[in-house]
Amino acid sequence: ADKLHWVNSDCKYAELSFAAGMHSTDILEIYLSLAQQIPDNAAGYFERVSRIYESQGNEHEAARFRNFSQKARTEQN
Repeated sequence: ADKLHWVNSDCKYAELSFAAGMHSTDILEIYLSLAQQIPDNAAGYFERVSRIYESQGNEHEAARFRNFSQKARTEQN
């Protein structure tokens, strides 16, 4: 139960921060961690990571994580 609470807290923090325009490396790392912990939601988390990289001007990593997101969506279906 403690781990689930921690994951939910991280998810809420990351989502609120992202929505507020905070696209820091810390938020990016939370999304990467969440993608490992909640694989069913990995596609969405990878999409967020892609958008963070894009906002930081790193188009190469943005494209790489966009591909991860698309692959994760395909694997879910």
